[in-house]
Amino acid sequence: MAAFGVLLEPGSNLLFSMPEKIQNEWKKRYDRVLCGEQIVFVDTVEANGTFIHIEVAANPIKHGKKIIGASLFGRDITQKKVNEEALLESEARIKSIFRSAPVGIGLVTNKVIQKVNERFCEITGFTEEEVLGKSARMLYSSEEDYLLVGEEKYQQINKYGSGTVETIWRKKDGSIINILLSSTPIDVNDINKGVTFTALDISERKKAQQALAESEKKYRDLIQNSGEGIGIVDTNECFTFINPVGASMFGLSEQEMLSHSLFDFCSINSRTAIKDLTKRRSSGVSDNYELEIIRPDGNKRNLIVTATPQYDSTGKFIGTFGIFYDNTERKKAEEELLKAKERAEESDRLKSAFLANMSHEIRTPMNSIMGFASLLPEEESKELMCNYANIIVKNSEQLVHIIDDIVLYSRLQAKTLVSNQRDFNVYDLLQDLKLSFNLPEFQQGVELITESRMDYPNLIKSDYEKLRQVFMNLISNAFKYTKTGTIIFGAEPQNGQNLFFVKDTGIGIPAGETKKVFDRFFRGSNTRKESVPGTGLGLSIVKELIELLGGKIWVKSVEGKGSTFYFTIPHHLPPI
Repeated sequence: MAAFGVLLEPGSNLLFSMPEKIQNEWKKRYDRVLCGEQIVFVDTVEANGTFIHIEVAANPIKHGKKIIGASLFGRDITQKKVNEEALLESEARIKSIFRSAPVGIGLVTNKVIQKVNERFCEITGFTEEEVLGKSARMLYSSEEDYLLVGEEKYQQINKYGSGTVETIWRKKDGSIINILLSSTPIDVNDINKGVTFTALDISERKKAQQALAESEKKYRDLIQNSGEGIGIVDTNECFTFINPVGASMFGLSEQEMLSHSLFDFCSINSRTAIKDLTKRRSSGVSDNYELEIIRPDGNKRNLIVTATPQYDSTGKFIGTFGIFYDNTERKKAEEELLKAKERAEESDRLKSAFLANMSHEIRTPMNSIMGFASLLPEEESKELMCNYANIIVKNSEQLVHIIDDIVLYSRLQAKTLVSNQRDFNVYDLLQDLKLSFNLPEFQQGVELITESRMDYPNLIKSDYEKLRQVFMNLISNAFKYTKTGTIIFGAEPQNGQNLFFVKDTGIGIPAGETKKVFDRFFRGSNTRKESVPGTGLGLSIVKELIELLGGKIWVKSVEGKGSTFYFTIPHHLPPI
């Protein structure tokens, strides 16, 4: 800082180079000094074309009691003035920021509020006069809250140099507000000198956060407790979320599902379909479709899926949100319903065919009986009368056989037929059957042979009459379709059971119809060519009788070469 000193005597002209106005000011000051006054003043002067600020101290010079002149001492304070003006401007800006800040600002020393801004007063409802000089404790509902906040901030300031906490203040009207409170010490080396703080009212933010949290919880609970499966997969169909119900449909836990993709549960064909659907969703298309999955335990499930594309904030496709429910039981019920409908339609068709067939089968022998019976009274030849009587008896037996089949079939369908087991010898049964068919009508071009590979005596425990009925139906059926050749029937042991068979050299069964021959009212396609009579119940009755006896039946056949019917009956040995 430049300084100068000047000694003036009365009458000296220091001001000759100054502007007239400044000269007048300085003359007045000089006159005051000559009158014995000591003065200090600041003025602006021009030096070398530049204005500078100088501070001047003027003192009278005395000789005894007489003032003989004045001494002037000056110094350049231009930089000081610049600094002071900058400081004042800075203080003005700080005060402006302090007053207009959108957050509450204050100063606390020794836990006492020393200064607050207008926003602080707006937040708390207190006036400046009501808080200045008061303990900061007045802002808290309890001493415990006050001490807790102070302790937390103290620890943060010691560690980080400042501290920020969320707390609760009580306003002047008693209402509660949420505050984000930040504190910075005036002196980092001595926190007791005080802190400046900012207080941001976050009550609305907290309410919004709480409302958002409640909304999220509501929807999370809704998703978690939904009765339908809900899941999210990325663009590679890998699960990023699934609720408990959805995970259970796939047979895994929620955590386990997050390491799987949808492809892990699908067949190869389904994978191709899913890839096509993913392409559709990437273009903004939602889909509803059925999906069959295979769970890790091998169980197949049928799912109905509603798939909606998901996008990020930039509009990029990032995956699929899916809602799905297990349609397996409903699918089974629909399939069973369809099968039941088909069975009902088939039953209705068969019933109509049966009634038409029965009408024909019954009418044929009835017509013969009635026709020849009407001729008997008029016939005089005894030989013809005997022939007529034989025809009537034969047709009566045929009629009785048809009625017996109908009655037996009805009892089997009604489940009223029971098994009457007893001990008997298989050999005796085969001989009984041989004698039953040892009649002229069965000996025309066909040889009936019995074969048995079972030890004699071979005792079994079963229903003799029903087993005999099975053989009678199968052998009669063989005679019906065999014009020449042989019919062989018999038995042999097999794996602890009795294997029975009836083999013929008849017309055989067309390929593809062997599984249908045991259906009720079924007549082979080649029987129509042969005009073979029958109700279509014989083999159906045989199958149900064998199942009643605990066995099973099957057939092997070659069309034009004959058929062999096999059936098994459990071998229950009688007690000794």
